Amino acid sequence: MANNITYIGSVTSDEPLNLAMAGQTDPESTSTIKRPPDNVIMVFQYITCGRGFFINGGNKYIPVAGDFFIVPPHRAHHYYPDPHDPWGKVWINVTGNLPIDLMRIYGIADQYYFPGCHEAGKIVEEMVYAVADISSEKLTEYVSHRILDIIMVLSRFSRQNKLDRQLQNEKALKLRDFLRSRIATESPGIKEMSKKVGLSPVQTIRVFRDEFNITPYAYLLNEKINVAAEMLSTAENSIKEIAELLGFTNEYYFSRIFKQKKGIPPGTFRRNAHSHDTSGQ
Repeated sequence: MANNITYIGSVTSDEPLNLAMAGQTDPESTSTIKRPPDNVIMVFQYITCGRGFFINGGNKYIPVAGDFFIVPPHRAHHYYPDPHDPWGKVWINVTGNLPIDLMRIYGIADQYYFPGCHEAGKIVEEMVYAVADISSEKLTEYVSHRILDIIMVLSRFSRQNKLDRQLQNEKALKLRDFLRSRIATESPGIKEMSKKVGLSPVQTIRVFRDEFNITPYAYLLNEKINVAAEMLSTAENSIKEIAELLGFTNEYYFSRIFKQKKGIPPGTFRRNAHSHDTSGQ
């Protein structure tokens, strides 16, 4: 059996918070959960291994080991394991308006996916194994406090992620401006780029690619070729001079790269450009 249930309560929305169920799901490829829009269950889940798929309204997420996600009530949703690498997870099902109210108060309303939020996951993991030994008189108080802990952790995690993304964006823009300043010189190496933005070489490439969907070197090369195309169309410089002005080691390497990017050699590109200019006069 995929689910190891440690607690079963009732499903009711009459109370501000009610623990309906808690348990652990072992990796199993066929288990799938699908609920209609009128369901009242809210699920807090932490992926311990593998991966799966979470469809919430029009959004689709692919949670993997270490990720945390919330399945909201009053909304159709569907989640299931990847059949090739099925997830294992720990989870609690609750009902009531308190968790939704807390999420709104702590600024994470309508946020349901928190990749890499281990701290919130560990709280759920502790709850799954603790609730079976807590008396019914103290259970609601315990669950309320732990739900508050989870939401405070998620709120802090979300704020930090926003700050991290803003910082990464600033560093990517700084590197882009630096690369643009080096169009007419030899291309800088990754160590020089990294030093410019204060990141490791691996982080430098990742941050730039996340922002512009291209590596720094490929971006600079594209910019050089675009400038070369403009010069071939409007300037009288020879192909060799253009190659030297743009920091290419020689005109043959420049011609090869230009053809790769534009589909034709630079000489043909220049003749075509001049031919179009003449025909338009």
